Amino acid sequence: MRKFPFISLGFFFLSILWFVYVTITFGTTEDNTILYQNGAILGTYFTPSEWWRLISPIFAHIGVPHLVSNMVLLLTLGTLIEKIIGHLKFSLLYIISGVGGNLAVILLNPDTITAGASTALYGLLGFLFIQLFNKHNHILRNVGFSYIGLITINMFYTFTNPNVSLVGHLGGFITGILFGLIELDQNFTNFDIK
Repeated sequence: MRKFPFISLGFFFLSILWFVYVTITFGTTEDNTILYQNGAILGTYFTPSEWWRLISPIFAHIGVPHLVSNMVLLLTLGTLIEKIIGHLKFSLLYIISGVGGNLAVILLNPDTITAGASTALYGLLGFLFIQLFNKHNHILRNVGFSYIGLITINMFYTFTNPNVSLVGHLGGFITGILFGLIELDQNFTNFDIK
């Protein structure tokens, strides 16, 4: 039976709703003060009582190009991974990767305001990268190999574009790899990606 990727679509719609709300209410999603007031993270001001800021930046985006590029990747890559590993594991992978990337920003780049699904999306890329070594699940391994070009292009972009969060992307990527290491010892048998 085919799994409908409702979690990926839910994350997509949350990002769209945030963008529409902030644009209508404040007129822009590109002002740092407005971004921070509406869920972005700035490490120098982070306190444990604002733990939710580790998650909220995943759904906040800075301008239309940022939103579109991230949502295209979520709708293509996210839906595929969700169909393979299931709703719960996908939810955990996405959110934990986003949190991992945002923690990296807090610790290593605290003076930069950060928003966007990139931390979570790079977690998906890291998850697929480590699947190249998966001897138990040929479907995940094959998907990893089919996306190696996209992984390479995104890593090149991360290291060459000064307007992206290098620390956030790498934090998400490494978190995705760590999450994927758990999957290397498991053998999935109950999925269908027709």
